[in-house]
Amino acid sequence: DPNGVGVERRAAQHLGMLAALGPVTLVLPKWIGLSRSDRIAGLTALGASKVIIREEDPRPESLRLQHHATTSKPLRIWRALNRPPAFDDRVDGRLARDYRDRLGGPFDLLFAFRLTSAVWADSVYCVNGARPSTTIVDLDDIESITFRNNPGEPSPSRLRRILLRRDLWALRAKERQLAQQWSATLLCSALDADRFETITGVRPWIVPN
Repeated sequence: DPNGVGVERRAAQHLGMLAALGPVTLVLPKWIGLSRSDRIAGLTALGASKVIIREEDPRPESLRLQHHATTSKPLRIWRALNRPPAFDDRVDGRLARDYRDRLGGPFDLLFAFRLTSAVWADSVYCVNGARPSTTIVDLDDIESITFRNNPGEPSPSRLRRILLRRDLWALRAKERQLAQQWSATLLCSALDADRFETITGVRPWIVPN
């Protein structure tokens, strides 16, 4: 939304820039497709040639609901220890094949907005030869720093503290992987770029709002 909050305006500007390069196939998570259904039609005006709404629930959300539906305390603890972090929005092999068929291609450029989109794209294009040669991810901000500063609970239990440390380690590892394996990483400010380079060893591009 060009008139929405900051992250929505940034996404709209990305879409307009990409549309200037050529046809754009836009993939949206299910929750955006449902909550912003009144705006889907306007995406064509912003430059999207084709819009695909993901039909499956995000993997972390499905596992979270499964975890909280468990009445056995030992099983709840076991599922908590084995539950993936909230950013780990991968799809399985069957869904990956389905999405590659729906997306078509081949594509010259894969552009992911925010870290979870990059994780999803990596799971879809995990097959050799299927992945576009140029891949760019706009992280917007450094999610590991946001996660560290905002754990979400004022006084987490001991188990929860262990899980938070595990998820923070996994988030930092994923940021390093994206920085090293994707063609380019974008951030909003020079301050974040310096921090990101310290964390990953890779200098990102600075694209201000």
